[in-house]
Amino acid sequence: MLWSHPGLPLGTPLAVLAAVVWLSLTAGVAWVTSRGPRLRVDDHLTVDTQTANHVAYFRLRLWNDGGGVASPEVRVVKVVFESGRPAANEAQLPLTLPWSSLGGKPPQLIRSQRHGEAVGVLGALSDDPHHPTAQVQLYVAGAHHHLLVGPYGSPNIGWRQGQKVYVQVEITLPDYEHVPPCYRWFSLQRDDGPAGFRVATEEPRRPYRDRLLATLSHT
Repeated sequence: MLWSHPGLPLGTPLAVLAAVVWLSLTAGVAWVTSRGPRLRVDDHLTVDTQTANHVAYFRLRLWNDGGGVASPEVRVVKVVFESGRPAANEAQLPLTLPWSSLGGKPPQLIRSQRHGEAVGVLGALSDDPHHPTAQVQLYVAGAHHHLLVGPYGSPNIGWRQGQKVYVQVEITLPDYEHVPPCYRWFSLQRDDGPAGFRVATEEPRRPYRDRLLATLSHT
């Protein structure tokens, strides 16, 4: 019989059963909480054309599809042109990006936040945002200062029509050191279409990657 045993004191089977149930429940809770966050990074930049004095503002959206709370840190680590040349002032990279909609503080992402949170990555300024041929200045929207994206040695030269720029973004979870960083490459190009530019998930062409690998091999 389940509830009695000649060698056990009265009530022992009930105590054992209660212990088994308690261990099962706590093991389940521990499994849920130990999974931690599972960050999901958008595969494109969201374009905001309603920001004051801007032709456009480019944002990256993130979600937490796992458990716990995720407070990601996002940085721009590389900016290069289609020619393979790095942007001016590249020594100032990486730049940490601000969560301006949250007062500069990182988000507390949880699974129930269906829309996630977006961080500003790049801005495109113009003296005349509504004029398609007006000069446009692209910049990295750093938390502490902005980095103008111009050709090497000429940071103040505007973003020319047809010019393509590649940006690499790094996303980390400082509270979870065992989680490796995530990287995304995006390309932005000015054109004469209705939107005025094209945005894509795209890595730089091979000349830049070969040059980067050669540099790393000598360090």
